[in-house]
Amino acid sequence: MTEKKTQNPRRTRRRRAVQQSQSIEYNQASASISDDEVSLTTREESEIEDIAETPQEANEMRKAALLAKKNKEALKRAKAAVNKAVPAETLVQRPRYGHITGVATYHTTDAYRFLLGRSPRTVIKNGKRERQTRIIGLFEAAEAVKQIEAGYQAGCAYAAWTLVRIEEQIKEVRSLFARSKQEAENLIQLSTMIRLHPFESKTPSEVQLNFKSPYAYHFADILSQYDLLLRSVVNYKMEHFISQDDYRTIEKQLGTPLRRLFKLTDSWSFVGQEAVDSENHVFMDAEQRMGILPEKIKSGEVIPQFVKPPVKDDVDGEKNDDGGDKEFPENSETVVKDNENSQGSEEDNV
Repeated sequence: MTEKKTQNPRRTRRRRAVQQSQSIEYNQASASISDDEVSLTTREESEIEDIAETPQEANEMRKAALLAKKNKEALKRAKAAVNKAVPAETLVQRPRYGHITGVATYHTTDAYRFLLGRSPRTVIKNGKRERQTRIIGLFEAAEAVKQIEAGYQAGCAYAAWTLVRIEEQIKEVRSLFARSKQEAENLIQLSTMIRLHPFESKTPSEVQLNFKSPYAYHFADILSQYDLLLRSVVNYKMEHFISQDDYRTIEKQLGTPLRRLFKLTDSWSFVGQEAVDSENHVFMDAEQRMGILPEKIKSGEVIPQFVKPPVKDDVDGEKNDDGGDKEFPENSETVVKDNENSQGSEEDNV
C-alpha cells in the first residue's frame, strides 16, 4: 500500500508566496514546460559528478540545475507574451495581496456599547432582579463571522445559508438608515426652527480595524451609520427639543435590526456535507436548532457574494489560494454553543 505523502505546511506557504510574486505570464509559461523539455548537457552532468561528494548531493545539485534551466526557459517564454522592453526581473515582481486595515470613529455611547457587547448578567430594576442575556458586539461578531466563513470553505451548507442571511440583513439595515435619517429630520423640523450641528465627543472612540473578514468591515460601517444617525438627534434630546422616548424610538429603528444582524453570527454551528446528504440525526438536530435548509442553498443555486466559493483540493491538498487552509474541526459533524451564550431579545438595549 502506498503511503500518502505528507505536505509540509511551511513549504507549501513558501511555494504559494513565490507563485503570488510571479506574473501570470511567468506562471503559465512555467506550467507549460514539461520535464522532458529540460535536460542537462554531458558537460553539466560531468561537473556535478566531480563536485558532489555523495550520490544524494549529486541528485540535489541535478534538481537545482534543472530547475534553474526551467526557470530560464519560463522567463524567455513569458517575455514573449509581454512588451519587449520589460526587464526579465519584472516578471517575478508582481505585487502580492496586502492586509487591509482601517479606522472608525464613534462619538455616541450607544455606538460604543455596540463595540463591547454584553455578557449575561443580573440587574435590579424597580426593586426586582432581572436576568439580561448576552448581546453580541462588533468585535465578537467579527470573530464569529470569520469562523462561519471557514465553515463555508469546509463545505458547510448551513454556513453558506448563514452568510447569505447576513448579507440580506446588511442590505436591509442600509435601506433602513436612509428612512430613519429622513424620519429623524422630520421630527427635528417639527420640534424647532434652529439647526444644531451633529454631536461631537471631545474624546471619541477611535477603533483600529484589523479584520480578516469583509463582513466585519460592513459591520463596522453600519455601526458608523448608526452612530451618525444618533449624532444628528442627540443634541436635540440634550437641549429638550425632543424627548427621551423620541430619541429611543429613533435608536431602535436602526439599533434593533443591527442587534439582529450581530445575533446572526451567533446562531450557526458546523454541519458536515455528509450529514446533509444522508439527513441523519446530526442534520435533523441542526434543522431543529437552525431551521430547515432552503433547497436553493443545498443545490448551490444561491451562494454568499462577499466571499469566494469553496475550491477543490489541488495536488498539494491546498484549499485557499490567498491564505492557506483555515482551521476547522475535522472530526466533528457539529459544534454546539453553550446555552449561556444565547442572544438576548432584539428589544434589549446594548
